[in-house]
Parts: sequence; C-alpha cells; structure tokens
Amino acid sequence: MKKGKLIGIEFAAIRKMAQHGCDLYEYLIKKLPGNETVGDACLRIGDAPPELGNAGYSVDEAHRGLGYATEALALLCGEARALGLAELSVTCRAKNAASRRVCEKCGGTLDTEKCRNGLVIYKIKL
Repeated sequence: MKKGKLIGIEFAAIRKMAQHGCDLYEYLIKKLPGNETVGDACLRIGDAPPELGNAGYSVDEAHRGLGYATEALALLCGEARALGLAELSVTCRAKNAASRRVCEKCGGTLDTEKCRNGLVIYKIKL
C-alpha cells in the first residue's frame, strides 16, 4: 500500500480491457489508521500514446470533503510515474467543482480544447 497522511491506496487488480486496448489498474482508497475502505481509484493505460494515462477516483459520500480524493490522486500520480508515464488526464463533469479543485490541487491544467458535452479534462504533468 502506498500511504499518504490521511489515506493509502492499496493495489487491487489489473484488468485487461481488450475492447478498449488498455489495462486498468484498480486501487482501493483506505482511510488511515484502520484501513477502512472509503473509495476506489484507477489508472487506465494503453488506449493513448504510451507515455499518457488516465486517472479516476471516487470517494464514498460519507467521506467526501476531507481531502481523501486529493491525496488519492497525488498517490496515483506517483504510481503513474513508477509505471513510466509522463502525463495523466482526468475527466470530470464541468459542474463538479469539488473534483475540479482536486485536479487543480494536484497540478492539473484545464485542456480547454477537449471540453465538451458538460465534461472537462485536466492534464497533469508527471
């Protein structure tokens, strides 16, 4: 488990997603201390140029607003670097101010060319 101050991310599985031509690395977000699962996260690698990946995270509603998503995304960035990636993208709903703040706190910049259909994409240089 990779640990931060508030949470850790525990590797759960790698799934081959043949229909998308990528691998999905799945993680559980665990609250510290105690290892209570409070959400999940993932890295999707392989459906873009080899140096790029996509990150996702979800924190259970009862645990939102405590900094867990920000720390989970920061830990995912470390995992992505270790896997040889140079950049991550994160997609969220344009109206999801909390998720947009998470991306910005982790160094994400808005990719204005790819924003559409109520979605925004942030790029995070690793």
